[in-house]
Amino acid sequence: MSGKAIPIGISNFETMILENYLYVDKTRYIEVLENTKSKAQVFLRPRRFGKSLFLSMLSNYYDINKKEEFNSLFKDLYIGKKPTALKNSYIIWNIAFSGLNTLDRNYLFTSFSNNIIMSVRSVFNNYSNLFDSEKIIDELKNTTDIKKAVSILFDQARNRKKKIYVLIDEYDHFANDLIAMDDGITYREVVHANGFVRDFYEVLKEGTTTVVDRIFMTGVSPVMLDDMTSGFNIAVNITLEEEFNSMLGFTEEEMDYILDNCNFIEGYTRNELKNFLKANYNGYLFNKHAKCKVYNSNMLLNFLGTWQRTKRFPEDILDPNVNMDRARILMLAKNENNRKMLEDILFNERIMGKVEPKFSFEFMYKDEYFVSLLFYLGMLTIDVDEFGFEYLIIPNYVSKVIYWDYMKLKLTDEYNINVKMHDLTMAIANMAIKGDISGFINYVSREILSKISNRDLIKFDEKNIKLLLMAYVIQTGIYRAVSERECEEGYIDLIFERHEGYKHLKYDWMIEIKYLKESERAKAQETLQKAKKQLEKYALESEYSGHSTYRYSSGNVAKAVKQDGCLKLVVVVFIGKKDYIVEELW
Repeated sequence: MSGKAIPIGISNFETMILENYLYVDKTRYIEVLENTKSKAQVFLRPRRFGKSLFLSMLSNYYDINKKEEFNSLFKDLYIGKKPTALKNSYIIWNIAFSGLNTLDRNYLFTSFSNNIIMSVRSVFNNYSNLFDSEKIIDELKNTTDIKKAVSILFDQARNRKKKIYVLIDEYDHFANDLIAMDDGITYREVVHANGFVRDFYEVLKEGTTTVVDRIFMTGVSPVMLDDMTSGFNIAVNITLEEEFNSMLGFTEEEMDYILDNCNFIEGYTRNELKNFLKANYNGYLFNKHAKCKVYNSNMLLNFLGTWQRTKRFPEDILDPNVNMDRARILMLAKNENNRKMLEDILFNERIMGKVEPKFSFEFMYKDEYFVSLLFYLGMLTIDVDEFGFEYLIIPNYVSKVIYWDYMKLKLTDEYNINVKMHDLTMAIANMAIKGDISGFINYVSREILSKISNRDLIKFDEKNIKLLLMAYVIQTGIYRAVSERECEEGYIDLIFERHEGYKHLKYDWMIEIKYLKESERAKAQETLQKAKKQLEKYALESEYSGHSTYRYSSGNVAKAVKQDGCLKLVVVVFIGKKDYIVEELW
């Protein structure tokens, strides 16, 4: 890659601009935000969507102390050419709620209080040209009283006839931690009436009658906002409004701008890379009327930045911080109904429903709110079918991997399954190098299926087997798993495609799966023959668009297999918890 450096983990707007990092211009939304009726706005997006960088951009634009730097920061951007009347006109009060100590209520109170008071002290440090900051900071040094600290700030700003713009990042971060720990008691104590979190927002609300002119808050979910009710009812949630669909994340046009600044490694075309990035990081829609889906910006940049740094196609498509998403899914699936819903979502890749704009902690495990919470976490997104019905669907392949990881962890916890990574890796490598799937099927049968209780096996069917195979085949990163891919003759059970970083390996797989209970063993051969005919029909009469480094896009699969030899077709019939039949067609 050449041109500007791809930023990884940089959320400081000034650093991005002055050190010549690649920056996708989102400054036109300053104008859009100012034109909305509300001066207190809440904007929610999943993690790794660039919220902190957006707040940093707002801070630099509105900061009264940044007048001299305006041209150097904004001259080449939209807002630099069309500035609003409010530019460089505010005292900026930045508050970030990540990293608070949520061990118990007392620790959280101390951490929360210190965080607010330190942010107030930072304001006086930053605006020592306006205030007698040394004296005020000394007064704040020993206080633990949030109301006192905030009142001092408001009084000083009013005395200087200055207005304050409050920017709050990750307003719900500590609340999400409490939810993840299933600590509903602490959550209710701090957020509901007489709780110190609610008290703070009531003070902030009072400030809007005097010196607080604008508030912009980011977060992930609306749960805490709804639970504070009248404590902070001045804020308008703009999350699901059409005009803000692509305020964060990258559109296709913005994606093209990014790729214009990239050179590609030998062996990969721009179109191949774009298709890969679209499948993994695109797909998010936050309003059913919006015209375009967007990419998860931070995950995309992390991938491209790794490529730029290593000069190799990154083998890991997941953001290093994805473990938090896995943990939250495990927490959310604490009851049987939610676990079943997660499995249904993964198998069908969609669920009928719509996003609830707000819901409280008390209701978030109910079906309609549970799927909405998955939407806010970025695990589902909005889709609309040809009849106008709204669905929630899995947005991209990376999200599927997180679900599959949940499936693996669930099995590990429930049945004490210890993944032998060496054996699993060798079995999957043999699939890719030698075209031999028997070792992988044997591993799944011996190490996983055989350990599942007979009681649970009663509920097993082909769907569960597919989820098992997908959950474990992705562990090495060699294969991408695709379930129920539509073709002219129906739906192909499973396709394992080599990851683009392993294009030197040889074999992809198209697999037809059948499952028989022990009592149905006599049907094994009949089931096998039917499955072979079914798969052969898919292959002979359907077109299949395969791995992005080559295309099975003209002619049928049988023709492609004969020409390329890279796609293996196989039927697997599992019988009970220990037996199976594997038969390869080609």
